[in-house]
Amino acid sequence: MSPKAAPSAGKELMLTAGMYLLRSRKGGLMGGRGLGSVYPRCGCRQGPAGKQQGASCPQLGQDGHGSWFVSLDLPWVPGGGRRRVRRGGYPTRQAAGQALDRLRAPGGRVLTVADWLVTWLETRVRVRDSTRRAYAAHIRLHLAPRLGTILLAELHAGHLEKAFMALLGRQGMSPAMARRVHATLRSALNAAVRERLLADNPARYLKLPRGTRPRAVVRTRRRVRQWLRTGVRRAVAVWTPAQAATFLAAAENQRRMRATGLVCPGAGAGLIRGDLRDVRGSDVACRSGGAVVTVRGARPRAVPVLARYHAPLLAAARFAGDALIAGGTDPGRRNITNPLTAALDGGGGLPRLDTSRLRATWLRGCADLLGLATFMHAAGISCSQRLGDLVAGLDPASEVQAVRLLGGAR
Repeated sequence: MSPKAAPSAGKELMLTAGMYLLRSRKGGLMGGRGLGSVYPRCGCRQGPAGKQQGASCPQLGQDGHGSWFVSLDLPWVPGGGRRRVRRGGYPTRQAAGQALDRLRAPGGRVLTVADWLVTWLETRVRVRDSTRRAYAAHIRLHLAPRLGTILLAELHAGHLEKAFMALLGRQGMSPAMARRVHATLRSALNAAVRERLLADNPARYLKLPRGTRPRAVVRTRRRVRQWLRTGVRRAVAVWTPAQAATFLAAAENQRRMRATGLVCPGAGAGLIRGDLRDVRGSDVACRSGGAVVTVRGARPRAVPVLARYHAPLLAAARFAGDALIAGGTDPGRRNITNPLTAALDGGGGLPRLDTSRLRATWLRGCADLLGLATFMHAAGISCSQRLGDLVAGLDPASEVQAVRLLGGAR
């Protein structure tokens, strides 16, 4: 097929991770112009101009004269023309043929790192949608641009060291994000080892900085003033209940119910962004002696609402009915809360609302109700991971007990 020709019937052109691949509907990866070739070359020259003889040298192929080269075509890229890999300096034809075999994947396929990352992502079955989106973003934004054109068979730790140094240096990626991208790459290359496309996983030798774990702080008036003055915020900061109420009071009348449906499930029931987009008015109910939010999705559960948020959240639920409580019609729209947070921007002298930190407000409120700080101080526990390991085998209480413990009026 010519590089400028359109794909024939029965083939579909897929754009994934910023790299084009031509695939058949049966799932087979199409190669380039062939399975590669080996050929001899020497440096002999002829004539006054000293022109290289190239393939016309009569001594080519004789023992000890010249060396052998390999040529291998990469998969076709629309608009990119022909892509070819050449390697040389092999003493014999047999050595060049062995080198060519190492560059090719089983079945004669030619795989770059981008080719394999796309194939790996498409063949992952038991993975959550949010995890798949994160993998795709890591590949599209970071891995494919810096490693995509390298042949999978030639990938080594030096390539990875150079790529991640650039991400951490010039691109300014945080150590935590770099470790997540590295985990995606390592998982993909582990699959390549299992498929016998690689003899070893070079990602296992890469050492990345761990960074420092952010420490949660409460947004006091002093910290809010400092944030507004400098624009620098703490990575984990907790809104107080009074500040959450200030955001609700700042909303205009026509958006107050939607703003309530955004703030109250987060600060009152600990829902994260993904859960906030999916909550409908019918998911909020008054039962078991308090208000309860039913969370669907990967981790379905019923969450008691803190008492101070009962009345506004129930009012917002009645206003929404069966519709999404925060507004909109499609929970898959990841920017659905942007108009609400923009409307609340700067309300009451506070910085813009960060919905990802509303859950921390709920966690702090629950810890206060349970006396968790007193317990951990008495037990000498400073890390919640140890406490989580201890309670992992305990059965949770019933909904009535949970409401009485966390959502009942005090």
